[in-house]
Amino acid sequence: MLDRKMREISYNMSRKKEKKHSSSRSINSAYINYTKLPPGAKPVKQIPQTAYPAGSATTSARKRQKQSENQLIVALVLAVLSCILLFTSCFSSGEDGIEDIDAIETTTIVNEVVTGFLDLQEEEVSDIIDYAMSVHKPIDLGLAIWHVESLQGASTSEIKSLIKLGVESEKYKEYQEVYAQFVYDIKYFLVGDNRDYVYEEHDWGDNSVIILDPKNTANTTEVISMTDGTVVKLGWEEQTGYTIYIQSDGGAIFCYGYLETLPTSITEGSYITAGSQLGMMSNRNGITEGQVGNINVGVYLETFVMYNEEWTSIQILPFVKRVEDRKADVRWIT
Repeated sequence: MLDRKMREISYNMSRKKEKKHSSSRSINSAYINYTKLPPGAKPVKQIPQTAYPAGSATTSARKRQKQSENQLIVALVLAVLSCILLFTSCFSSGEDGIEDIDAIETTTIVNEVVTGFLDLQEEEVSDIIDYAMSVHKPIDLGLAIWHVESLQGASTSEIKSLIKLGVESEKYKEYQEVYAQFVYDIKYFLVGDNRDYVYEEHDWGDNSVIILDPKNTANTTEVISMTDGTVVKLGWEEQTGYTIYIQSDGGAIFCYGYLETLPTSITEGSYITAGSQLGMMSNRNGITEGQVGNINVGVYLETFVMYNEEWTSIQILPFVKRVEDRKADVRWIT
């Protein structure tokens, strides 16, 4: 019995010793080369590697793909919204433009763009245009320099020096934009070839040009389109009778009034070429459409340019006289 008890004690002690030895090996394995460290060096505990879950690379790729898809959807939505806004803006602008044109009447709006131009002579305009062409400078720039500097008292030689240098400045830009709307478009005189005519002298303080038939006989003298352009408005107006508004390719609007009648072949939107016949001189105007007014037989011309976002009447007589020798005898448009 005693021997059996002693054997159990011996067995238990042996088991405890094995457990202690096993624990020591486990602790030693947690250090880097524990048994090979140099004297005095402290063991450094190994840093266990982070365990990433299986398939983590695939998960990250899926996240990136999802983000790309979301970004693409956002970009498409923004593009659609931009197109809608652009379409709305263009449509609104078109309506405003039509309203602006419909608002034009044959009355004068005098502002700074025509200040000092009511007494212009044809020789001055022609001289500046010819000089700008001779030194190979844009006509609209030459006229703008002349416009600004002449109002400030500059001499002709000083103005021509600036034109020759082609000096560009913000103070010239707004007037250059005005002249560019019509100065390159005028190709023909507004009265047909081999027809007698006289200019009516009137002091209305406006910029209109009225050319009369010296025989005062209606329906005998042709009225010619001075420019290429699109018909933007036509009909009967109290002051100018049958009237056609043509917007030239440069943007200015030429108003032809006192016509005997309106050609059936010309409608709003028709494109007219320079030299085409618009009608015949007459003396029709007044409240009632078609009535004969208390005026001489002739043709009424007024030109409007866009300035400061408004249609503005500008002095056109010097430019009319410059093309006085360019006449056309064109039959009715068919």
